[in-house]
Amino acid sequence: MDRVILLDLAIGRYFSLPPHFHESFSRWASGAQPADDDLDHLQKLINEGIFVTLPQRPDPELTISAKVTPPTTQIDVGHAHPPLTSVIGAIWSRLLWLRRAKRWPFARMIEQLGELADHVDKGSSELHNVKLAQIARSFEYADLIVGSHDRCLSRSLALAVTCRRQGLPTMLVIGVQADPFAAHCWVQKGSTILNEKPDRARMFLPIMVA
Repeated sequence: MDRVILLDLAIGRYFSLPPHFHESFSRWASGAQPADDDLDHLQKLINEGIFVTLPQRPDPELTISAKVTPPTTQIDVGHAHPPLTSVIGAIWSRLLWLRRAKRWPFARMIEQLGELADHVDKGSSELHNVKLAQIARSFEYADLIVGSHDRCLSRSLALAVTCRRQGLPTMLVIGVQADPFAAHCWVQKGSTILNEKPDRARMFLPIMVA
């Protein structure tokens, strides 16, 4: 990716740095020796509120992209037969998060998801896989009712929250691509993706994991 794309959590907006700031930012983020104009460029970004000063420098690796295992497999739902209550719950969750995505600030939605991070079921991995497959299958049915086109954020939030409420640790991943610019969102557990094809998800550079 030859552009710097940032995500403003407070307002949920993506934006790209102007080209003349790209090299200055890249050198700073990687810890490389700064060029003559770098300090002036970085100071302008601070003056515009794009950068903020911190007590200590963040980990340079974390400023480039979010660290997450690239998805290699898609969850197998072929033998999953979720109960009707699970499907109804998935439809309700999709509708709820569709409404929230229109009304809530982005940061509030991420915070809501983060509050469930420690709720983990201690059951076996085999049982977890069965439950995950049933949930993923329920959300596939929900997609047929609610729709999935251009709704990756709300559908992924709904899926991730549902999984975590049942004690199944999952990750919400947000990624971008530069040319043409596009953003995408999906849910995965380890290297297994739950609501997207791995090949498509790997087209995007993860910039946030929740």
